[in-house]
Amino acid sequence: MRSRALHCLFLLLLCSTPCRAQAPSLTALWPFAGVRGAAFEAGLEGANLGEATLWIGGEGVTATILSGDAGSLRVRFEISPTASVGPTELRVITPKGASNPLTMWVDVLPGVPEQEPNDRQGAEMPLASLPIAVDGRFGAQADVDCFNFQARAGDVIVVEALANRVYSAADVLLELQDSAGRPLAHAMEATRATPESSTPF
Repeated sequence: MRSRALHCLFLLLLCSTPCRAQAPSLTALWPFAGVRGAAFEAGLEGANLGEATLWIGGEGVTATILSGDAGSLRVRFEISPTASVGPTELRVITPKGASNPLTMWVDVLPGVPEQEPNDRQGAEMPLASLPIAVDGRFGAQADVDCFNFQARAGDVIVVEALANRVYSAADVLLELQDSAGRPLAHAMEATRATPESSTPF
């Protein structure tokens, strides 16, 4: 009797595994941020996304699936002028279940997607006007992204990363350099300046 019970349990486990494997999953949203009072299009990447609908947490953000297949969706987000600034959770729902959550960011700053290649001095992505938000993503495990902007003596420039606040596993280091490439300050995400520099960053 014990052997038969274990055998039946093993068969049940085998039968249930493919069902779980067919549940939708999400791996990336790009770009992941939009501005209050505006709309933007983004790509959702994942698996088992056929017959999908979108669930958006909170208020003030709606989403429409424009096109897609089992591995990716093209989505249009519309953000109300009164939407709360900060992270908003989204999930994909299919007949097989609900996906893991991803986070989109509602911002008040105009945003631009990061443009590659920008991984070294001399190939920086220019930021023509400030303030601005840059949507970045890692192309490699140890990715370097460089940007340049104009500043005058006495200007106060605040630079911050939002990786942790959109639940990214990225460990971000920010470094500010002058036009000659000399380091001026560096800091980790959402932390104070390093002991080597008292300059706010």
